[in-house]
Amino acid sequence: MRTVSIIKNRIDTNPLRDMSKGGARGRRTAAAVLHPPNWDTMSLDGLCSPLNRPRATPKSTIEAVMHSVRERGLAALKEPVNIERLSRCDAAAKTEINRRIARMVAAKEIAA
Repeated sequence: MRTVSIIKNRIDTNPLRDMSKGGARGRRTAAAVLHPPNWDTMSLDGLCSPLNRPRATPKSTIEAVMHSVRERGLAALKEPVNIERLSRCDAAAKTEINRRIARMVAAKEIAA
């Protein structure tokens, strides 16, 4: 019984273990990264702060906007789906999108 306890503690203290493999283990350990270690003893107010902290914009959101611009030009930025994507972007992501669009315009890959 002592061996099982030691193994369980090693598994529980390494939240990044097996995340790249996916499956049930990957999902379980991914959740461990999202909440503080003492989440079960915290008040709801105390728990909301770490869970609602600002996070970087996912690269997939940036790539989705850029794909639209490459396919349909600058008019794609006026499409509702891209307006919504851009509204979820942080400042760094917007800077990256602007930089990449400017480079595409300068290289005449898209019309200004």
